[in-house]
Amino acid sequence: MAEKHNTWALLVGIDYYVPGDKRRVKYRNLNGCVSDIDSIKNYLNTINVDNISTLTSSIGPDGPQEDCKNLPIYPNIVRELENITEKADPGDIVYIHYSGHGIMRSAETFNPDEDNAGDKMTGTALALMDVMAGGAYLTGYQLGVFIKRMVQQKCLRVTLVLDSCFSGQGLRNSNSQIGGYTIRSGEGNFDDGIIESDVEAEKIAGDIGGNPVSEFRSTTKIRSWLSDPEGCTILTACEADEVAGETRIDGKFRGVLTYWILKILSENPSKIRPTYKRVRDYVERNIHYNMPTRPQSPILLGETDCVFLGKQRVIEKPTSYLRQQFGNCVELDIGWAQGAAVGAVYGVYTDNEVAGFDYLRWCEAHITRIENDKPFKSTAMLAPAGQNAKSPKIGIGSRVALEKWAVPLNNWLDITSLRGNISEHHLRAVETEVANIPGFDCRFRSELAGVTVFSFGLDGNGRLELLEGGKVVPRVPKISLEDDGWAVKAAYVVSHIARYRVLQSIQNNDLGTQLRAEWFSFEAHVLDNYYDDEDCADHTLDFNNVNTVSEGDVLRFTFEMDDSCPLDFVYVSFFTFDAAFGTYKVHPGQGQSSVKISQDSPAEFGLRMSIPEKCCSEDPNDVMDVVRVFISTSKICWDEIALPNLSPDIPQFPRDVLILPADTLDPLSTEGGGLGNRNAKVIRSREDDYLAQNPKTNWVIMDLKIYVASQS
Repeated sequence: MAEKHNTWALLVGIDYYVPGDKRRVKYRNLNGCVSDIDSIKNYLNTINVDNISTLTSSIGPDGPQEDCKNLPIYPNIVRELENITEKADPGDIVYIHYSGHGIMRSAETFNPDEDNAGDKMTGTALALMDVMAGGAYLTGYQLGVFIKRMVQQKCLRVTLVLDSCFSGQGLRNSNSQIGGYTIRSGEGNFDDGIIESDVEAEKIAGDIGGNPVSEFRSTTKIRSWLSDPEGCTILTACEADEVAGETRIDGKFRGVLTYWILKILSENPSKIRPTYKRVRDYVERNIHYNMPTRPQSPILLGETDCVFLGKQRVIEKPTSYLRQQFGNCVELDIGWAQGAAVGAVYGVYTDNEVAGFDYLRWCEAHITRIENDKPFKSTAMLAPAGQNAKSPKIGIGSRVALEKWAVPLNNWLDITSLRGNISEHHLRAVETEVANIPGFDCRFRSELAGVTVFSFGLDGNGRLELLEGGKVVPRVPKISLEDDGWAVKAAYVVSHIARYRVLQSIQNNDLGTQLRAEWFSFEAHVLDNYYDDEDCADHTLDFNNVNTVSEGDVLRFTFEMDDSCPLDFVYVSFFTFDAAFGTYKVHPGQGQSSVKISQDSPAEFGLRMSIPEKCCSEDPNDVMDVVRVFISTSKICWDEIALPNLSPDIPQFPRDVLILPADTLDPLSTEGGGLGNRNAKVIRSREDDYLAQNPKTNWVIMDLKIYVASQS
């Protein structure tokens, strides 16, 4: 029987802001933050959360209606965070929700230097109720100190939701109200002023974090632990260049992020709660559907594969969507640029279906056509998943998940060297299993007419080994004919290496949609400590060269847009192609398909270089890794190219996989004049010209090749 853990909640909502002249920034009152907290509290009560603390500031005739001890000010928040840390037992779950104004604490964040570039939480702050009257901000750094202690000292599992502006560069914006839509941020967007309460708040956080300060330091120079947390999940309202807002829904002002979170959590209370990733995806899709003129892209940081407010981890396959349907012929939003090929099979999951490993799929989509000029689309035919499958309700928006990959047609496996060295029975077994790989077939050399192929040979111990171009492929496990399921494993090895090669070869050669690599800079530095910018080594690694580092080196990767780039922003996603024939997304985290960057906000992440174990003594000591960045003018999900490291013990996808329900798009009824237009960042005219001439998604790939030298 599973051990039961308690759940603790701290809910903070600020509608009323005490007027004052202690800050250069003015915060207008909001209308939906206390309503957010009431709604969240009601939901938590339905799932039997007993330990709920609320700090709210409601608008009354003479100020806030709450008692002083229940107001959202710095001392009260510290008291409640400390109370949870003290009273909660190891393994307990903590939920923290903030609805209110957010602010940037320094203008530098709009032009990041190397100290804060790419950091989503550092240099931002929550604007508490009394900041204009002299109260302290709660910065991203300080909040990280308290949550880090919960996680590392008490082993608590923390969820932090920030429904405020600038919550995606760390941290609701009300300097404007347009057509019933209120933005949650202070006027001016940033405040670098320091008053006595800020110094005291920084001292408290420094003492708790074991890093006391004798004088005030700029928090923009200190990375927040929340930027890359462990044992913690953070869901923020928007990207740094977007705004979080509130609008009137069903007669009440509500925070947009909070509303959609509660919508998905309340839809199917009897079923397993969705993962954090699915919550984020659902919120984003519905915001974009209902508010196309006000894009708000929630950011997810930390551990994203747990059930919301739970500790169960869920292995999710990447999913795409069915976009158009003509009878049994459908269009999927997955194409050759994401590894799709004719013959690939996708399971189709309809609305309100939750599928575990024991779930019977009713329908499959078999890709039948891939077109060169449609890199992110494919055509498929629907087919029953089994003889007894019923006809499902398939429609636009249904999710599809890869069940069996395919490689481009006319790939051959040369088995000539096996003839005469293994029995005909064994030979037929190999042929049968390889024939099950879409796009593959076995042939003898006399039938191949000089085509370059993979081949199987036998090593000195009679084990199967894979060759490519006549050479043994290093770090590929060899397979004994005595192993159970050896033929299935052999076929999987061939299939895995072939797919890896296909993914390696993806490039955009269409000059009409190709972004120019010279518009971007992609480089890395060797560090002694990832968090210390002063420890960079002398040499810089860049994508124009093969770069050499040592095993164990820590590299900081930086991707920037050049001044010559005509675009205002692009979306990027980073993957490694490693020597164990695996591809892994390294940035952004699991919760995001890509990250949006501009000239003022480059992407940055760190990696420690390693060398996989040898499969045999002949494998080389050193390896070549590739860190690849996918760059596009629209948000593209590249997760389909993820591939686990090669192991013959995994001939198929892991079975502990959950396919989540298809996301329905829910029309939103708003009041108060509609959503209107918002104050968006002005796009340069040269970008308008560029996009007008290039209406399709434009994209390019850049590789940084890294030769990793062994220390042994």
